[in-house]
Amino acid sequence: METQLCDRNKLSMALAFMRFQLKAVLQVFSASVESKNQGQGQDQDQEGRFRFLPEFLVEDPSSLILFAARYAPDVLLSPELMPPAPAPSLLGDLYIDLVSLGLNNPESIRNPHLKSKLVDVVHALTYCDPEDDTDYVDTNIAKLQPRFMVHPVVGQFMMSLMSARRAKQLVGALLRLYVDVEHTESTSSFYDKFNTRYNIARILRSLWKQPQSHYLDETIEFFTLNPSKNSHASILVVERFVSRLTSDTTYLLDESLSKLSTIKSIEQDPNYINQNNNNNDNDNNDNTNDNNASDTTSQLLSAERQASIYITLAHETVHILAFLACKVPDPFRAEELVLRLAAMLNYNLDVLAGPKCNDLKVKNMYDRFRFNPRLLLSELLSVYTSLSTPFPQINHENLESLESSPPYLFLSALAQDSRSWSSSIFYKAIDLCSKYSLKPYSSLQQLARIGTTVNDLVLQFTDLDELTSGADGNGQDTDVPEEFLDPLMYTLMTDPVMLPTSNMVVDRKTIKAYLLNDPRDPFNRMPLDYCDVVEIPDLKRRIVEFRQLQREKLKNRKREA
Repeated sequence: METQLCDRNKLSMALAFMRFQLKAVLQVFSASVESKNQGQGQDQDQEGRFRFLPEFLVEDPSSLILFAARYAPDVLLSPELMPPAPAPSLLGDLYIDLVSLGLNNPESIRNPHLKSKLVDVVHALTYCDPEDDTDYVDTNIAKLQPRFMVHPVVGQFMMSLMSARRAKQLVGALLRLYVDVEHTESTSSFYDKFNTRYNIARILRSLWKQPQSHYLDETIEFFTLNPSKNSHASILVVERFVSRLTSDTTYLLDESLSKLSTIKSIEQDPNYINQNNNNNDNDNNDNTNDNNASDTTSQLLSAERQASIYITLAHETVHILAFLACKVPDPFRAEELVLRLAAMLNYNLDVLAGPKCNDLKVKNMYDRFRFNPRLLLSELLSVYTSLSTPFPQINHENLESLESSPPYLFLSALAQDSRSWSSSIFYKAIDLCSKYSLKPYSSLQQLARIGTTVNDLVLQFTDLDELTSGADGNGQDTDVPEEFLDPLMYTLMTDPVMLPTSNMVVDRKTIKAYLLNDPRDPFNRMPLDYCDVVEIPDLKRRIVEFRQLQREKLKNRKREA
């Protein structure tokens, strides 16, 4: 089939046929969506008619357009596919309408692989080579002229996406799919989701940097959480997006760096070096050595292939995290997410700038894997500066008043991460940025200020923890009532709520963070919606009084000291 399609005339005729096919499909699809939006009392048969159409009516045009974009893009600019207005063009009108309707009405296209195919086509038609990226966050990168020329069909398609209406349709649809692709019925869904999310990130990145583009404004509006304007569903999508992004960053960086470590250990293995040096001397190698060499080579090739994939995904995920944290920091500082985000940042900073960083040095690592540790380090540190802005004025007397301040929530989360926070590694990372001129001087100053502030908070939290976890500093036990402790985290709660499905009491931020990944009660696995949790004002009042009492004890101790 593909061999026949390499004939330009046959491919052009097939695409012309698909243009008419898409027009017919969109008529049914649009009528179905319109009937649904009008509500009850309308033609129910019309509403469900699109769902009864076979999937190949959408998949075949997508596959054909993707084939043409890769192997014969000139055909996509033919007059038969781009007739004069008001006749609809294949790409700029019909296909992008299909993508908008399909992704904004997920119940109409239920097959996750078909949704991914739509994203693959849009990614191919908005392609911008990663080698030409210069939009890194708070990072000094030389502005080079583009080294790769994209086909005119990309520019033509991008122009068709530049209207405010298109931006509003596509931004929300792509970000929702970024979240929804987490769970599919496929056995390989865990790995498939990374490819779809990478394509979504590249699409948005290409659209954000277009001149006079509405896409960045729409993205910022989408992430601006305002309960009076945004529906609960929209807020939930944003929270889940941040949660997924944090999890992906942790996994992809961990896998990338572990594969590099594996490659280095294999390449430095004396047996592998000897086998490599003697690979042309067949007389000195017996069958056993040949088998061992073959196994080692297979392991190395597998690790190299996986490292290349994971590193590409990790670079893009870290950039999206840094970019969105800079533009819309508040969702990343939400109380239920900030502790996990801070732990992820501190852990990966330890890997990139700590003692383990020597394990990442592989020969020709940029040419082989496009691995740029300095860029990763700089963009990770930009998350620290973005989420701590505007920088709060912190002292012993105003801690209570700052508890609701988003920048303070992030700084306190860094301080509470006793497992990974290390001031020496943090300052080493700053020194590396200064040594290689990765950041402007103002950013280096703010990072140094973050380090000093977090170290002070660590000391304050250590004293407060002593008062709320067993000792008051004078050898006297401080009993924390069991009912004040979160049963999942075993920490002192701040806002206790009861789960109606199990009648268990947990901290609000704990259960909210849990439900973002698993919508079931953690105690009995029954379905649970966050909106159904029940507040316990009396218990909350007693916890507040207990915390205030411990703070007064801490202040008295400071004065006596």
